[in-house]
Amino acid sequence: MGPGSHFRALLAEALMKDGKPSESRLELGLSGQTCFLKAYQGHRNLMVELLKHPLTILLVGALISGLLIPRFTLRWQNHQKALEIKTQLVSELSKSIMEIIMAIQYAHLGAESLKQADFDKAYLDWEIESAVIGTKLQAYFSDTTIPTEWTTFSALITDFYALEGVAPNERSKFTEVLARKLGAPTDLKHQDLGDWLALKNRLLERKSALIQQVLLAKVSVLG
Repeated sequence: MGPGSHFRALLAEALMKDGKPSESRLELGLSGQTCFLKAYQGHRNLMVELLKHPLTILLVGALISGLLIPRFTLRWQNHQKALEIKTQLVSELSKSIMEIIMAIQYAHLGAESLKQADFDKAYLDWEIESAVIGTKLQAYFSDTTIPTEWTTFSALITDFYALEGVAPNERSKFTEVLARKLGAPTDLKHQDLGDWLALKNRLLERKSALIQQVLLAKVSVLG
């Protein structure tokens, strides 16, 4: 119901006399209604003119360019920066993990191309890189469990490396402990290639899960 119809209904009810409309009052009411509609139309025309006024357009443009555009620009820049940070971190994380795991695999298979000095260097590089990555994760994802999970994962990689140097008579026990930490069957045999690969695959699954967490997490420093 429009403003005129509503006003007319109220007016008709007020102008009834003994159940019948009073002619003089009805004329007065219609005259008042006409004034109301003219005032309403005038107000509407004024609003239209104000909206069309160059100053209004200028103010609206200033509001959009001064507040909304910078806000959307900042949000987009933060989004792009977060993608860059995550991509770089995931690349570093994956590279360092695969390098140490491949070095361990060469050592386990007795590859002649891998010397003891190379194996030692691979472990040294891993310890340094894992510490650097841990620091970055703490800086960028301090509001999440990612830094703690990376510390736990790094320790598992180190245990996997150390397994190659454990004395034969202690290998089964050490393998059982590592398998339990990884959620793998605890009856795995270190010298059985299939069992050894089962441990390796568990580590790679943990790696994939950690990378997924990094990609989905919010970068703390960007707000």
